[in-house]
Amino acid sequence: MYGKGSRFALNKARKRLSEIDEEVLWKSAARANTPSSYREYISKTILKLHVSEAKEKHEELLWAMAQSHNDEHSYKNYLLSSYLHKYSLEAERRLDDVLWNLAVSKNTLEAFREYKSKSKSPRKELNKKLAELNTQIDYCKRAKVILSEIRDEILN
Repeated sequence: MYGKGSRFALNKARKRLSEIDEEVLWKSAARANTPSSYREYISKTILKLHVSEAKEKHEELLWAMAQSHNDEHSYKNYLLSSYLHKYSLEAERRLDDVLWNLAVSKNTLEAFREYKSKSKSPRKELNKKLAELNTQIDYCKRAKVILSEIRDEILN
């Protein structure tokens, strides 16, 4: 019923519609200019005309957010969500700094154990800190026993 010319025109029109859809999707992502908008573009694009640019923009925004927040969640989010991993080594180093500083600020055995469980390569200072805290715990236990003995002597 339809000739070759009309099929050609139909295919050309479909291709043009796909290109328009692609540009609308890209412009929407670029206008929002967020990691999630670029992630959405990458997942929905069919023609993939701007995928490399979307990945680059996603990377830079994600890294900027991680640096801005400078916390465990943001660096982990960068490491898990990055397409290009341009800053992965720096993100891992900064994540370790955040975890270490948190443990130091709490200065408890539990905090340093948590640091050890979360860190990919725990610091050399960790063993020294754990030894110091264990020594303090031992002193406290001995002091508790001595105080208990003194209390018993007073009461008896």
